[in-house]
Amino acid sequence: MSCTIVSAFLTNINEHRSLDKYIEYGRYLLNTSPNKVIFIEETIHNIYFKDVKYENTHFIFIQLNELYLYEYRDELHNFNVIHSNNSKDTIKYMFVQCNKTEWVRKAIELNHFESEQFIWLDFGIYSVVNNKEDFDTHINNLMYKSYENIRIATGLGFYNENLNFDLLYHYICWEFLGGIFGGNKNALLEFADLMKEETLSIVQNKKLICWEVNIWYMLSLKCRNDLFNKYYADHNTSMIENY
Repeated sequence: MSCTIVSAFLTNINEHRSLDKYIEYGRYLLNTSPNKVIFIEETIHNIYFKDVKYENTHFIFIQLNELYLYEYRDELHNFNVIHSNNSKDTIKYMFVQCNKTEWVRKAIELNHFESEQFIWLDFGIYSVVNNKEDFDTHINNLMYKSYENIRIATGLGFYNENLNFDLLYHYICWEFLGGIFGGNKNALLEFADLMKEETLSIVQNKKLICWEVNIWYMLSLKCRNDLFNKYYADHNTSMIENY
């Protein structure tokens, strides 16, 4: 099973969900058997996870100020995402979301389990399944799937091409779902390069940041046509089952 799951968890990003709930969901992921690389704060690891031996799990300690976008935190004068949940979509939250491809890049560079395939899973992705038996089955099944390009869930399967492009900086676009993506390590490194370049361009030129899924959609309009291997899913079990 030459595949590694990658995930990350940072605290004090928003007030969308309690720390206890994140820890509860994260434990379901950590208790699955596939190879896992988990980026996490050392204090959180020591309090909640240090005394348990999680199978095939490698922890890497991180801090918010290590994210490449953190140094731009005081320059985002035009940040204005329009949403219904002010407690969730903070600038720090956007920093974390946009760093997913960088954590995958780091896991590939270290390649602790000598894998060819890597899959990003949100730390709290158990919330879309909410059934331990089903969750374990679908996570284990991921290990037997292989893709040359970026396997990624699409929420709509289409997008309105007549949309004012500037709206993508302010309104969420569900052309892609952010909870899971993966594929061959070389394609993922290409994705990481494109994502970082596009994100820095937005930050530096527009002085704002937005959801990672919006930037992925922007990239899909510019990059090679076969980079993204889309499959239909929603924010439920289908995200993992249909991968």
